[in-house]
Amino acid sequence: MGDQREVSERSRTFSILLFFIMALLLYVLSVGPVARYYGKMTSDMPMPPGYRFVEAFYYPILCLRETPLEPPLDFYVRLWVGE
Repeated sequence: MGDQREVSERSRTFSILLFFIMALLLYVLSVGPVARYYGKMTSDMPMPPGYRFVEAFYYPILCLRETPLEPPLDFYVRLWVGE
């Protein structure tokens, strides 16, 4: 009975850990589509209402500039933006 409970605890821990890893991965990968959307905007267009929120939401990823993660992140964003 104790072994079954221990397996259940490990399974729950693994599930929670997997959920957070997937959420983090989706957060980072969502930068591409957002960059594509805002990349289509021109300077004479007004910023959409949620622009400040988006800017604040992706601020942690913007902080990755000047780190070893910048080149692969730039490559990924360029795939979406098309530059």
